[in-house]
Amino acid sequence: MADAQKGSSVFKPRARLLSLLGEQLITNEVVAIVELVKNAFDADATRVTVRFKKTSNIEEGEIVIEDNGTGMTLDTILNVWLEPGTEYRKTQRDKGERSRVFKRPILGEKGIGRFAAHRLGNVIVLTTKTQDAESEVSVEVNWLMFEQSKYLEEIPVYWWTSAPTIFALEKHGTRIVIRELKKAWTLDMVDNLQEKLEALQAPLREKYNFEINLVAPEFPDLKKRKKISLDEILKKALYSFEGSVDADGRLHAIYEFSHEGFPKLARKDEIEKDIRPKGFLLPDGSKRSPLCGPFDIRFYVWDLDSRDLKETISRPYYDKNIKPHTGLRIYRDGFRVWPYGEPGNDWLGLDLRRVNNPRKCLSNNQIIGLINISGDSNPELNDKTDREGIIETKAYEDFQTLVLLALHQFETERRKERIKIIALRKKKRIDRTTEAIDQLRKKLKKRDHLPIYGKDVKRVENAYFTEVRDTIEPLIVSAGIGIAYQMPAHEIVLTIKDLENIIKSHESDLRRIGIGGKILETVPSMLEITGMIRGVADGALELTKRKPRKFSLRSAVDFTCYIKEPSLKAEKIEWRIDERDKITINGQKNLVMACVLNLLDNSIYWLSEVQGKLIQIVIDHDIDLSPRIVVSDNGPGISRGDLPYLGEAYWTRKPDGTGLGLFISKRAMKANKGEVDFGFFGDEPDFLSGANVILRFSPEVEIKK
Repeated sequence: MADAQKGSSVFKPRARLLSLLGEQLITNEVVAIVELVKNAFDADATRVTVRFKKTSNIEEGEIVIEDNGTGMTLDTILNVWLEPGTEYRKTQRDKGERSRVFKRPILGEKGIGRFAAHRLGNVIVLTTKTQDAESEVSVEVNWLMFEQSKYLEEIPVYWWTSAPTIFALEKHGTRIVIRELKKAWTLDMVDNLQEKLEALQAPLREKYNFEINLVAPEFPDLKKRKKISLDEILKKALYSFEGSVDADGRLHAIYEFSHEGFPKLARKDEIEKDIRPKGFLLPDGSKRSPLCGPFDIRFYVWDLDSRDLKETISRPYYDKNIKPHTGLRIYRDGFRVWPYGEPGNDWLGLDLRRVNNPRKCLSNNQIIGLINISGDSNPELNDKTDREGIIETKAYEDFQTLVLLALHQFETERRKERIKIIALRKKKRIDRTTEAIDQLRKKLKKRDHLPIYGKDVKRVENAYFTEVRDTIEPLIVSAGIGIAYQMPAHEIVLTIKDLENIIKSHESDLRRIGIGGKILETVPSMLEITGMIRGVADGALELTKRKPRKFSLRSAVDFTCYIKEPSLKAEKIEWRIDERDKITINGQKNLVMACVLNLLDNSIYWLSEVQGKLIQIVIDHDIDLSPRIVVSDNGPGISRGDLPYLGEAYWTRKPDGTGLGLFISKRAMKANKGEVDFGFFGDEPDFLSGANVILRFSPEVEIKK
């Protein structure tokens, strides 16, 4: 048997490792140049110039990137610049240090940005000089040498010092010349680079004293493409939402709306709200702080239907100036983090949200979002090594969640404006079918044909109204079951899971001890669960019955409470029913139950973070002797400012809500000759401190004994 051996060794990196850093970690040529420009920012440059020379020819072309920053000493070149993965910048950031001259935040961190030059060409010559130096320092790197089968330490990198020629007199800075280009540049590529450089710094923000110039004389058409600045474009937004989310997850924002077609609707409101979701709860029931840290938000939105575009900016203006900038961008310390906000990068899933709820949710093509984080306040939001996004940690998940919830608050405010605009437009527009019938009647009358065809027109009109009545009402019931009230099916799923757990427990018991055990003791539990399934299924069937009939309001309330009992118990909510008047009405019981189900669902949702949860249901008559059901809770309640929008389609304050529950309830009550109303604490002696929603019926539907 051979003697056992042990020892230690070290990694011996091959020279091609540096080629991989530049070639494969830097996504494309544009990102490579951006990385080198950011290095100039860290060097306290006030100006950086990217100059293209014959770049359409890879043999003769050169790319020169020159700045007027602090430059580097020979010691810095040898011990920092030539050290891959150096922690020089990272150490500065970790200590909270800023740049030496202008006290700028440090953008670099990983010590590999300089290898971006390899993405552009095979040979680079770097020349640099500090302000007080008497000579320039130059370095030449031939990346082709690193492709050889040698170790990194075997490849020489040549450097030299010389009398200043590039940075003569008191000049200082760094110049990088890239030769033997890997790709011939085209006008479209340079145009794309110009767009990226222009978008590198955040708009509508106090910019650093940092100017970026692109010089490409071989592409004269580049200067002819005049573009409106993003700052000017954002001023034309119909809706804006500017503010911040603090370290505790509290939103502070200013919402503003301005529409040339509806100048009287213009408004500006302050929004302050804790937007942390239920998932941020600690074991003791309190909410934890977000792991991501605070950040600033600015959202700018346009409505894209043809009428709004005609009244505001026009379709060509949108296509040319706004659309190229749409999406939600992230900036760190005022500098762009890619690929967020790029075409096809839907990092928040906005387009899928829009498909599921088009009236409420925004899509990427109608919003320009600018989100700013910082290296100091958001240390857990770090870039991936390839510069293609932020590392997806728990802190990043918190960040995504809070951005979406802030956007939801914006969408909720915007929906108020949409409701008002739709209402104003409806005043100018009659139902298209009835309008067509009226126009036909007028034409017949003008030609004296109305006596002949008048009865036929009336039959068409009656048939239309009959069709509407017979179609809309079933849709209300279907929507009430299929969209707003999915809980019966949900409860079935939950109880089936309980049943499966018991069966699995039996299987484990049988394998462990054989036949017998605790099987007989658990049979009652199995019967109780299957009984619950049967009861909930009965509730779902009850909701499908449409025929008007005589029923007591108490029976409708009892049945819905029975359906919701598992949820009420799971959320530890106390509920009570107070039948002060025994009321029987003639109507559609299924619609009334659908309304009560919706109100219970809403109360359960808003009570999730309340201590001592309570729901109260009162059945009585109001002061006008109208029968009613009042559902009250001690949750956060309803804002009086929201009253005009409650029950409007797709308007909701629930981040994941559809905005259809109260909309359906209002129409269901109308079908029962009733209405949905809202009360507030103190309006009546028994109203609770939260929401108080009234289902009020016309006295004529009540059956008197």
